[in-house]
Amino acid sequence: MGEIEIPRNLKDETEHLSEEIKSLISSLPSDIDCSGVKLFKYQGCWYDKDILQAILNFNKNFQPQETDIIVASFPKSGTTWLKALTFALAQRSKHTSDNHPLLTHNPHELVPYLELDLYLKSSKPDLTKLPSSSPRLFSTHMSFDALKVPLKESPCKIVYVCRNVKDVLVSLWCFENSNSIIGLDGSGESNVSLEALFESFCSGVSLCGPLWENVLSYWRGSLEDPKQVLFLRYEELKTEPREQIKKLAQFLDCPFTKEEEDNGGVDKILELCSLRNLSSLEINKTGKLSEGVSFKSFFRKGEVGDWKSYMTPEMENKIDMIVEEKLQVPFLELDLYLKTSKPDLTKFLSSSLSPRLFSTHMSFDALKAPLKESSCKIVYVCRNVKDVLVSLWHFLNANKGVEWEDFSQNEKIIRVEDYSFEAMFESFCNGVTLYGPFEDHALSYWRGCSLENPKHVLFMMYEEFKADPLTQIKRLVLDCPFTKEEEDSGSVDKILELCSLSNLSSLEINKTGTLDGVDFKTYFRKGQVGDWKSYMTPEMVNKIDIIIEEKLKGSGLKF
Repeated sequence: MGEIEIPRNLKDETEHLSEEIKSLISSLPSDIDCSGVKLFKYQGCWYDKDILQAILNFNKNFQPQETDIIVASFPKSGTTWLKALTFALAQRSKHTSDNHPLLTHNPHELVPYLELDLYLKSSKPDLTKLPSSSPRLFSTHMSFDALKVPLKESPCKIVYVCRNVKDVLVSLWCFENSNSIIGLDGSGESNVSLEALFESFCSGVSLCGPLWENVLSYWRGSLEDPKQVLFLRYEELKTEPREQIKKLAQFLDCPFTKEEEDNGGVDKILELCSLRNLSSLEINKTGKLSEGVSFKSFFRKGEVGDWKSYMTPEMENKIDMIVEEKLQVPFLELDLYLKTSKPDLTKFLSSSLSPRLFSTHMSFDALKAPLKESSCKIVYVCRNVKDVLVSLWHFLNANKGVEWEDFSQNEKIIRVEDYSFEAMFESFCNGVTLYGPFEDHALSYWRGCSLENPKHVLFMMYEEFKADPLTQIKRLVLDCPFTKEEEDSGSVDKILELCSLSNLSSLEINKTGTLDGVDFKTYFRKGQVGDWKSYMTPEMVNKIDIIIEEKLKGSGLKF
């Protein structure tokens, strides 16, 4: 899908800029993107001078109305399609299928950009001449943070569409090169290579980028106020368009009536707004924007996974690693505080959200000081000691040859030999293992749960999760329980399926990806209860059972 993300060379002249913007950009970090455009980092995202001026104009002068709708996205995420769908839904009572504006106008003409159309051309644009009346329809590539000031206390609706980062990148590259004859400043500059755009994209230095910061801002917004921000996924729009368009209509307070559904109203809008139909219209074959961008360049394939025809395995792996890093739940001691005493918690998407998510292998006692008087939640999972031992042995041997960094000695460590199971067993029984002894570790959280603050610590058993996942997941979400509607619609089962070991291990990222040299696939083995029986001798079983029984005596904790 296409958007009006018009690349522009930054002119040396700044006479057209206000003194306020001149002062602002002098204080902002700057960089050059792959097209040679100078960008400035504002509120976590990169913009050029002219767009920054438009953002300031918008912030100072935009007066929201209660019924306003804003279609938001990162460039090349499916905005053209979402604009068409939103316009058709919100304005459907005003237009018939025979004379519908989408038949004679490009979606970008009907849903103008706040920062690329309206407030770029004027500090106070005339909003009475919009193609859409109440509700007024706007669009933006700005981050959600850039919208907050003018939309403060406004009940207007924001619809955001997110798309697979690799498809976004390829679509952006095709779009820019299809319009390269125009040039960055009308001069007809040459095409940008995919490799150059890829590196710029991965570094985050792209117009409205980094993509993950743009996405994150709206994801946060949807969590903070789901009645104001609807977060949609392009891939879900493609696979289940009927469900998604009904969801969109409901969010926009214009749900389909039973009569509309019975008369095929949903299908008519989907057909009107389909990529095939829109791209076949004469206006979209021959029309252009005032800037010279042809409408046909906004319609390419719109396929999910088209990136596979363009990216090398090395590119795929690199960008997957970047996204994985942003999406992972970081370890406090292994990711965040290992390399610095004051880590940037915004580096990881999950630790930037509310609620923030962290993980640890530290004992409960090691957490007490920083969490003193904190009401944060701790979820601990415990597993049969014998299965833990076998799983740990497999994991360590699967990762022999991985280069580990010893920060205390400032050197690299590579283990090339397998651990013998017998040696691992003896070390485990002696308690001399990383984070061990196992029983002391488990007991620290058991005491924290059962004795000190059961509302603070949830103690879960792996075996119970395997035997009765439905009950256990409901225990886990006690402070954010599933609604009856969610349960009736199968949301619980969908989460269980999404997070199942069979599903996770089958994903390409977990088959081929790595993190700090460790293959993701080594995190997925069997996950079976009682797998230890295939590895331990009766003597081993007896020895470890005696140790655990002695250590756990009187605690109430049993395996």
